[in-house]
Amino acid sequence: MENYQKNQLHEILAALQRFLARERLAYREAARSARYSKDARRTRRASHNILSWLVPRVRMLDKLLNQPAASSYYKCAPQMLATCLIECFIAKTHVPDTHEVWQLRFTAENLRVLAAAGVMLPELWLTRWEIEFPGITAVTNDSQAGTLRDLRTAFLSAGVEHTARQQSQLQAVLGRVKAILPLADYQLLVSNLRVPT
Repeated sequence: MENYQKNQLHEILAALQRFLARERLAYREAARSARYSKDARRTRRASHNILSWLVPRVRMLDKLLNQPAASSYYKCAPQMLATCLIECFIAKTHVPDTHEVWQLRFTAENLRVLAAAGVMLPELWLTRWEIEFPGITAVTNDSQAGTLRDLRTAFLSAGVEHTARQQSQLQAVLGRVKAILPLADYQLLVSNLRVPT
């Protein structure tokens, strides 16, 4: 791992550790009030989820960067952290819109650094996630995103564009099929499609 990449990983790690320290305090505060307040119970649940998703991956990255004798198992830590961010925050989420996690300074460049520092080639890693979450590659190339919320917004807009592109491709194919098939067969085909025509 080159020094520039290692420095960037240290910056990402430091930012996440600062955020997790604040999140632990928020969890403790919500846990004290949870008995009396429904909002505090929601806050505690959201904080618990965030901590359970991020803490193990951040610890792995910390071990990789700060313990020279860390085993080869930890070499996948950057991509595991990026995977967690994609699966739990960018592509799908159960975190309230008002939560502080959305203000976390995390850019597309940070996501690319994590992807490039892992064991798997970054192109293969991104291709794997593009198959599962179409539009995620557009997110990693978005230079405007400065927070986790911006990355989520970029993903949602890329997904809308992807769906619209698929719909127009389907319409073009159905137009060609309609010209070939008899009307009754075409109507049967269209009635069995899962997507609206």
